[in-house]
Amino acid sequence: MNKIIVFVAVFLCSYVQAQQIGNVTSALARDGTRFYYEFTYSLEAGMDNVPAFVKLKIKAADREFYATDVTGDVGEMVYPGVKKIMRWDYGRELVHFSGDIEYTIETVPMVAVPLKVKRGKELTVNVREYLASGGDYVPVLYRNKAPVWGPVDSLRQGNSFTLVVPKKTKVKKGYQIGLSRGEERYFSNTFKIRPRVSRWLYALAGAAVAVPVILKALEPEPPLPGAPDIED
Repeated sequence: MNKIIVFVAVFLCSYVQAQQIGNVTSALARDGTRFYYEFTYSLEAGMDNVPAFVKLKIKAADREFYATDVTGDVGEMVYPGVKKIMRWDYGRELVHFSGDIEYTIETVPMVAVPLKVKRGKELTVNVREYLASGGDYVPVLYRNKAPVWGPVDSLRQGNSFTLVVPKKTKVKKGYQIGLSRGEERYFSNTFKIRPRVSRWLYALAGAAVAVPVILKALEPEPPLPGAPDIED
């Protein structure tokens, strides 16, 4: 008999907390003569319009692999929500296996950007092959699901492209990159735009610290005490 003993939910991406998995349960279920494992989970992504790529990773004895006989809320284009369900037909992938099974649910954004971006700087957008293979997209900057800038020109390299965030963009949270291609539109994880600090400000800050030291160095030393009177 197989037994699920360990669950680990991970976020495989440098864009930490862009997507999170929680409220996970697992149970052995039956459909006629076929047994399978059913997993439920919730997917959070900051906004409900951020699709994800979800995978089920299995470790049994000395084997570790991604499940292929799995259906439901798994694979490309899984949108955020609660009570997501996936079903794994373990009998086809673990023939004659009996023992403990560890599993991991992994997720990455379909359209990923860093969580913090400075205005006036380049922003790199990574798009999964599933979306990128269909052709070029027109990027637009959104905040709270409303367009605030674009369409804009971008430089594409493979499944990634770069664009420059305008210097006058407001410093706020809740931004997204929306990719449009005809009637299609897909959104990145949410991110924050930070102010761009000029190097002159750093130089002035350093000068403000240095000036008192320099002025103090230029002060004359206190005079020596007067010589004592010497009586004849």
